[in-house]
Amino acid sequence: MNNFYINNKKETVLTFLFVIALIILSVLIAVFYQKIKATTESENKIMQSYNVHLAIIELVSNINEVEIKQRDFITEKDSLTAAHYNSTLIKLQNSYRNLELKLKDDFSQKKNISILNEYINKKFPPLAVPIEQYSIEKFKLNTEKNKNVLTVLLLHINMMKGMGIFKLATVQASHKYDKTLPPLFFLWTSFLTVLIISGAYWKIQTGYKNLKKTNNQLITNKIIYEYSEEIGQLSHFYTNVLSDKIYFSKNSYKMLGSSFEEFPSLSKFIDFVHPDDRHLVKEMQQKIIEGQNAFIYYFRIIRKDGQLRYIKVTAKTISDLFKETILMGIYVDITDELKKAKELEEKVFDLEISNKELSAFNYVASHDLQEPLRKVQLFVSRIRTEHYDLFPAGLKQSFSRIEAATKRMERLINDLLVFSRSNKLDKEFIKTDLNDILKNTIQDFDELLKEKKTDIIGGILPTVDAIPFQMQQLFNNIISNSLKYAKENIPLVISISTKIVSGDEIPKLRNRTLKYYQISFTDNGIGFDQQYAESIFTIFSRLHDESKYTGTGIGLAICKKIVDNHKGTISAEGLTNNGAVFHVFLPV
Repeated sequence: MNNFYINNKKETVLTFLFVIALIILSVLIAVFYQKIKATTESENKIMQSYNVHLAIIELVSNINEVEIKQRDFITEKDSLTAAHYNSTLIKLQNSYRNLELKLKDDFSQKKNISILNEYINKKFPPLAVPIEQYSIEKFKLNTEKNKNVLTVLLLHINMMKGMGIFKLATVQASHKYDKTLPPLFFLWTSFLTVLIISGAYWKIQTGYKNLKKTNNQLITNKIIYEYSEEIGQLSHFYTNVLSDKIYFSKNSYKMLGSSFEEFPSLSKFIDFVHPDDRHLVKEMQQKIIEGQNAFIYYFRIIRKDGQLRYIKVTAKTISDLFKETILMGIYVDITDELKKAKELEEKVFDLEISNKELSAFNYVASHDLQEPLRKVQLFVSRIRTEHYDLFPAGLKQSFSRIEAATKRMERLINDLLVFSRSNKLDKEFIKTDLNDILKNTIQDFDELLKEKKTDIIGGILPTVDAIPFQMQQLFNNIISNSLKYAKENIPLVISISTKIVSGDEIPKLRNRTLKYYQISFTDNGIGFDQQYAESIFTIFSRLHDESKYTGTGIGLAICKKIVDNHKGTISAEGLTNNGAVFHVFLPV
C-alpha cells in the first residue's frame, strides 16, 4: 500500500480485540443468566420439597385423627361420633388431594400416591348411609380386618417422606453450590468487565491523545505546506479516477485567480486550460486508463483575469485502502522560469555573437595586426643593420625607442591572444601531473633562473583534472611574475607547497562543499601593497613603472582566467619589500 494512506493494521487488531471482548462478555452474561436461573429453580424445588414434606406431615396428622374418630365411633356408636368421623375423613381426603397436587410433576412419587390412595380408602371407608341403618358390627369387622392396613399405610407414608427428605437434601446441596457460585462468578465477571472497560478506556484515552497530537501536527504541516506552496509557486491535487470530482490545494485557486466554486470538478478545471492544450489533459486521462502510473505534462492555462500562464504537471496514480485508483500530483507555475529561460537564451545568443566577434578579433590580431607589425620590425631591423651607425646620437636614441615600442606591441598582441584563447574550454580535461608542469616551467626559464640565482623549493605536487596547456601557462606566468619582481643583488627563492583544504575555508568560491588543493607560490621579491591584492588580477593592471619593470599587465589576468576555467580560484598576499604569496585553489 502506498505511504500516502494510513496503514490500517493497528485498527484491524483493535477491532479484533474489541470483538473478542464483546464475545467474552456475552458468554459471561449468558453463563451468569443460566446460573441465576439454576439457582431460582433449585429454590423452587426446595420450596416444593418443603411443601410436600408439610403436606405429608398434615396427611399423617389427619390419618391419626381419623383413626381416633374411627375408634370413637365404634365405641360410642352414635350420630355425633359418626359426624366427627366423616368430617375428619373429609379433611384427610383434602390433605390427600393437596399432596397429590403437589406431587403431580414428581414422576418418582406418582405410583406411591396411587397406592397411598388405595390404603386410605381401604382403611377409612366413608359412612355413606344414615348411622341408624349402618351395621356397626360390619364396620367393626371391616376395621379389624384392615387393622394391619394402617401400619402399611404409615410405612408407605414414611417411605414417601424418606424419598422427599432425600430429594430435599439433594436439592439443598445443589442449591448451596448454585447459591455460592453466582456471587463468585459475578465477582469475577465484574472484575473482568471492569478490566476490559478500563483497558478500553485507557486505549481510548491514549488514542485520543495521539489523535490530538497527530491532528495538531497535521494542522501545523498543513499551514507549513500551504506557505511552502505559496512561496514555491506550486500546488497539489488529487482525484478519484472513476469520479469527476477533484480536490485542489488552497494555493491552486490563487494561482488560477478563481474560487472553489468555479472548478470543483475535473471537467470545470479543463475550462481554464488553453483550448490548444486541452487534448493534453485528455491524453493524460487516457494514459491513466491504460495503466500508466507516472507522467509529466506541460500546458497553458488562462486565468480568470485573462493572464496566460504556463503549467508543469507531475502526476502519479496510487491505490487507496479500498483498492480504488487515485490520481495525485503537483503542478507548478513555470511562467517566470520560461521568461527567464527565454531571456537567458537571448543572452546566450548574444554571447555566441560576442564569441564570434572575439574569434574575428583573434583572427585580426593574429593576422591583420601582426602582419604590418612584422613589416615595421623588418624595416627597423634593416635600418639598424644598414644605416644605424650613420645616425647622429639624438636620432639613435629615437630609433631605439621605436624598436622598444615595436617589441612591446608584439608582446601586447601575443598576450591578448593568450588571454582571449584562455576563455575557450574546447580542450579536453585530463589527469595532469603538476610535477611535470613545474619541470617544464623550470626548463623554459632555465637561463633567467640562473641569471637571478633562483632557488625553487618545491614539494610533491598533486595530479589534477586539467587542460595541460593552460596549467603550463599558469605556472609559467606565476614564476615569470616572481622573476620579474625579484630584488636586485639578492638571490630569488621561490617556495611551492601543497595542502588540502575545505571549500568553506575559501572565500569567493563557486562550490564550497568540495575539497580543494591549495598550491602556494611564495617568493622573497619586492612584494606589493595588500590593498592591490585583487586589482592585480584585472587585465592591463600595473603597479610599477613600465620603464623599470617590463610587461603588459595581462599575465595575472590570464592566471585568474585559467583558474576560473578549472572551477577554482586564485588569491594573493603581499607586503611591500617583503615578498608575495600566490594561492591557487583547484578541486580535488
